[in-house]
Amino acid sequence: MEQDEKNQKRGQLMFLDSYPEKTPTLKVDILNSHFSKYYSGENKQPVETETPVPVKFLAVKEGATFVFRCAFIPLQDETCNKEEIEAMFKTAFEKIGFGGKTSIGYGRFEKQ
Repeated sequence: MEQDEKNQKRGQLMFLDSYPEKTPTLKVDILNSHFSKYYSGENKQPVETETPVPVKFLAVKEGATFVFRCAFIPLQDETCNKEEIEAMFKTAFEKIGFGGKTSIGYGRFEKQ
């Protein structure tokens, strides 16, 4: 894929690491891989005869409060105000999510 360097721009907003406001409560969650042989390359296609392999992992329990920070680095020909930055966070909170497993609901937040 050829890049159009003439029309490329860097982002104005850099999301920094987020962290819990206080020590969060953790919970154990399970991810069931139904096609582990397919994902490992052992099978060429997924088959329904495989037994699911549960994988346990730790997750932050719902209700934890996190602190989010960002750095704003304006482009030469553009500016951004507080309301626009808050709108970018709102989009990330509600539609994009933060971190992994966002398609199953992880990384979604509500602004307080």
